[in-house]
Amino acid sequence: MKQDLFALFSLVKSSTTKAILNKKFLIVLLAVFFLSAVMGYVAAQDLERLEEGSDLMDFFVISFFLPLMCMIFGSSLIRDEIEDRSITHVLTAPISRTKMYMGYYISVFIVSIFAAWLILTSGFVTFFGILGVDMEAVRIYFDIVSIVAFGTLVYSSLFVLVSIVIERSLYFGLFYVFIWEGFVGSLPGNIKLVSIRHYLRSIGKELMEHGSISRYGAASGMGASIITLFILTAVLLLLGMILFREKEFP
Repeated sequence: MKQDLFALFSLVKSSTTKAILNKKFLIVLLAVFFLSAVMGYVAAQDLERLEEGSDLMDFFVISFFLPLMCMIFGSSLIRDEIEDRSITHVLTAPISRTKMYMGYYISVFIVSIFAAWLILTSGFVTFFGILGVDMEAVRIYFDIVSIVAFGTLVYSSLFVLVSIVIERSLYFGLFYVFIWEGFVGSLPGNIKLVSIRHYLRSIGKELMEHGSISRYGAASGMGASIITLFILTAVLLLLGMILFREKEFP
């Protein structure tokens, strides 16, 4: 048991470090700079501070950068090791493949939520640092952090699974983020129920008091949305562990 935990910890530590030191993490730094610049520009305009701040962080963080970060790291962490064949060395570790898969998932979750947190915090500090920070602004920040945590759980499980099923998983990820979540998730009617974004916005409707997300009209309810996201995450993880256990690596 202790040996398994040590091997799992070592895998998570090495994979997380590898992902943060990878050149892909430069995208996170560019996103931080971009959002800071945008939020700083908008803050100089005549606007409703809490409403506009909520809408900007909802659009940029929850709807765009959150799934994008999970896609970048989730679709590449295992896939890169498969392509450079370093996965064969990892597979010799004294740990079962199912636990190994969970280790990769935990690494993707840690890196993705850290990236999303950096982006969110940079935008918040820039925007509300200019216009003033009060308890309402701080509440908006922590509400979005909570939504980001739920989103990272399920997005990471999706993209890690895709990375072991599809060779060009990055292309699928781009389609999913920009077309499926970005377009289908905003359509009227029940079709939005098949998008993760819908359930995140449903949670946001109950948590937040400002911005368009607080007036989301097609919400599924906070309890139902949380249960749906947890079930989806569990199903995706279970399927991923089974496929990873049975997969033959070159």
